[in-house]
Amino acid sequence: MNLILLATIIVVLLIVLGVFKSDKRKASGEDQKFWLFYAGPENYLDENGVQSLRGEVFWSCEPETRKGDLILLYRKSINQFSVNTLTRRFKMTKEVAQDIKKREVGKDIPAVWQAVSNSKRRFFWGWPCGCYVKEIQKLNPPIKLMS
Repeated sequence: MNLILLATIIVVLLIVLGVFKSDKRKASGEDQKFWLFYAGPENYLDENGVQSLRGEVFWSCEPETRKGDLILLYRKSINQFSVNTLTRRFKMTKEVAQDIKKREVGKDIPAVWQAVSNSKRRFFWGWPCGCYVKEIQKLNPPIKLMS
């Protein structure tokens, strides 16, 4: 991993931690944890382009995820998709697909989330555990990962 990228991620976490510290966790003596969640294109693209993942969202997570934990959201790359594939798969117009490709959406960290529930098991869901999360900080521009 690029040293500059690692330093940037650490700085972002320190800033967010200072502003969004969970007092409830601190009072209970439980340590706040930090997670890296990922979103495949199927989670963040739709016919309008990049969908907003705002509000509370149920997301796959580790069994140890607890309310108050901080999460960096990593959007996986769309480099493997052509404009034609984007139009077919996500029902977007050619113009929207070209814009997404031009902006190089994906392979980045666009937001910091916070867990608003503890991890819970969901049967017949496809993932062992999930928790509710909410966006607490949009990173604009997103932190790009280098190849």
